[in-house]
Amino acid sequence: MTTLKLIAIALLIAISTTVPASTRSYNDDGIKFLEKGDYISAIAYLELAYRQEPGSAVIKKNLAVAYNNYGVRLLNDDKANIALKKFAWARNLFPEDEGFRANAAKAYNQLAIKALEEDNFIVAENYFYYALRLRPRETAIRKNLSVCLTNYGVQYYEKKEYELARGKLVDAISFDETNATAHAFLGNTYYYTQKLGKALASFQNALKYDPTLEYPREKIKSLEKEISVESKFVKSVYSIFKILYNSDGAKVDLGSIQQALWEAYYGIGAAFQYYPNHTVVVILYSPDEFKKIRDAPTWVAGLFDGKIRIPYPEGIEISEVAKIIRHEYTHVIIHDISNGKCVNWLNEGLARTMEYTGEEGDEPNYSRLVLAYKNGVLIDLDALAKNFIYTRDPQKAALAYQQSTSLVAFIIHRYGFYKVMKMIGHYANGKTTEQVLKKEFYQTPHQFMNDWKNYLYEYIVNE
Repeated sequence: MTTLKLIAIALLIAISTTVPASTRSYNDDGIKFLEKGDYISAIAYLELAYRQEPGSAVIKKNLAVAYNNYGVRLLNDDKANIALKKFAWARNLFPEDEGFRANAAKAYNQLAIKALEEDNFIVAENYFYYALRLRPRETAIRKNLSVCLTNYGVQYYEKKEYELARGKLVDAISFDETNATAHAFLGNTYYYTQKLGKALASFQNALKYDPTLEYPREKIKSLEKEISVESKFVKSVYSIFKILYNSDGAKVDLGSIQQALWEAYYGIGAAFQYYPNHTVVVILYSPDEFKKIRDAPTWVAGLFDGKIRIPYPEGIEISEVAKIIRHEYTHVIIHDISNGKCVNWLNEGLARTMEYTGEEGDEPNYSRLVLAYKNGVLIDLDALAKNFIYTRDPQKAALAYQQSTSLVAFIIHRYGFYKVMKMIGHYANGKTTEQVLKKEFYQTPHQFMNDWKNYLYEYIVNE
């Protein structure tokens, strides 16, 4: 940004002897105070001179310089709001002076940065625009505004308000085309609204302007696979649900899938007291298509990675699809209410719990867990916190899911579902598992696991 312009005293010239003596005296005194840096006194005397001779260009210029230099001092003292008023007086007296305009732009920029640091994006954006009106080609201001609009867009993105996010991010790029972060988040807004071609282009731009970014690189790899598979899919939209499938593949019972989605929306939504109003993309694949886009183990029946993805083999029972939908839709809710920060065992345990309808015979299978208990090979809490969806060994995966489900069952049995909700809230705020357990149960992880093992022995192993 251009440095502040303190107008040199050498530019000030004495006024003509034809001007009344009192006016000359006020002007001369004003100049003396100006030279000493006493801007308040200088302004007072020069104002008196200006009132007596408003047509004097020299007095007018001297007064403008006094206001400008006072504004510079205020701005250096981090008093941008007051400085702006002084710069405004200087600009009113000499609107064509570029130095006065540059200083006013600097003040607006300073106010904008302060608002940006406080995450007050609306105020920051307005101040940056004011600065740009004064200095439309100032690179630093344009880049600052781009950062502001990016952060504003990310705020909308995190709320899944993708259209609003997209507007801010496009504007951010218009002020700084090299803003790789804006390109990357713009790609996400396209990706999660299933505009895959535009998403790919945005991620490529992000990588172009910052080759060190790993996230766009990974998204490009997965997108190239997804586009090759999903480009021929048809879509059906039911309110918040956008369902995509290959019409040339297995016959899809759209009516039953729609019903299962809405049952999950209302049923699971009631448990968590949360009903998303953003689009939820649900994609049905043949087993081969699913393997192509996500090289998941064969035991994986579905996954949620921002979209619900379900392998849909020929002849699959709709009851099985409904169970998968309940599981993956639970992940949608937990991702939203925990800001994507819920620990894995709680996330998967809740998803497994929500699979079951409570009807007779429809209950969790704990056979692998019982065997592990008896053999003393239960998984510790830290290991369960890691994502185990890509575990190749189906027996290890089964144990991880069963143990996670039993941990959730233990919490609900002992404390009630409201404790689960409080835990999710803590994770959303960035708390660790150790902090969450201490806050809600007054226990260390070791104590918590011992209590769970007692529950496991009494209610599952000895059942």
